[in-house]
Amino acid sequence: MHQHHFDNMTADELRRFVDARHEREFQIIDVRQPGEYARGHIPGARLLPLPRLEQDMAQVPDDRALVFYCRSGGRSSAAAELIRTANHTDQPVYHLSGGIMAWDGRRLQEMPRLAVIQAAGNYSDRLWAAMNLEKGAWRFYQRAREVGGDPTIADTFGPLVDAEFAHAKAIHTLWVRETAEPVPFEDAFEALAGDVLEGGRPVADVVAELADDPPTHALSLVELALSIEVEA
Repeated sequence: MHQHHFDNMTADELRRFVDARHEREFQIIDVRQPGEYARGHIPGARLLPLPRLEQDMAQVPDDRALVFYCRSGGRSSAAAELIRTANHTDQPVYHLSGGIMAWDGRRLQEMPRLAVIQAAGNYSDRLWAAMNLEKGAWRFYQRAREVGGDPTIADTFGPLVDAEFAHAKAIHTLWVRETAEPVPFEDAFEALAGDVLEGGRPVADVVAELADDPPTHALSLVELALSIEVEA
């Protein structure tokens, strides 16, 4: 019976995996776009972009272990799940956590997470903290739509900027009821630092990541956004 699951693999585990096996025992598959692959890929990896995976599944070997990877892990986990769900192989299926960024050492694979909302404290304080998280997401999406020069990015992230602003405004409505000295939403939003994302990652770290290694394809940026929302 086929099992519809796959295993995560860290960059160090993949290196040990490759060193311990003959190349005919496994296939590493890069599910990014051709331009991303051309700029650098894991040795021996075969390119098969995620949007083509389902229609080109016959190109995926079913007689050896499979290791999928992408930029940071979003697309490759989807690819591994697709292969398993399709009952394509009985061989082990893996997904590289952190993607090629982890392989290149550009991201800690398990970074410490901040306690974004403490259980202690009053309800008003927790609502203020929640508004701050929404502003953090707002700041990220503001920056994201400026990156890469792809016109589709602004179309994708513009509504998300508006959505995070609306979320903060909705929380403000609750906060006003719970505080003795409420201020108008515009003043409150301006005062918020917006320094942390809902999953606990500092906004400054993510913005720096975009500056140091800007995604050159809209799908890569969407993948980063999706990973942040999953963490949330």
